[in-house]
Amino acid sequence: DKHKKHLIHYFDENQRATIQDAVDDLKRSFEEFEIKKSRVAEFMKDECNISLKRIPRHPAARNSVAQPENCAIWVEEWTVNRINYLQNCVFLDESGFYINM
Repeated sequence: DKHKKHLIHYFDENQRATIQDAVDDLKRSFEEFEIKKSRVAEFMKDECNISLKRIPRHPAARNSVAQPENCAIWVEEWTVNRINYLQNCVFLDESGFYINM
């Protein structure tokens, strides 16, 4: 029970804390205390009714300045080959972004 109260207080004071931060804080606060990240996540979800979001990682090249230029070159090449990319293609590289919005 004291561990639960400690976690609730910890997240009240540290809204941007990660699960790993909470595990580390518990281990610092209570000697010889071991707990897995999955148990803390389960406690947060079930006992505190807190939803958890996983931040997707994207390669740095995705946000590079050259990316729009590369896309324009790609469109020009497909247009020259008479491929109608607007009607005959499915673009999957941005699907994760739109699903998570």
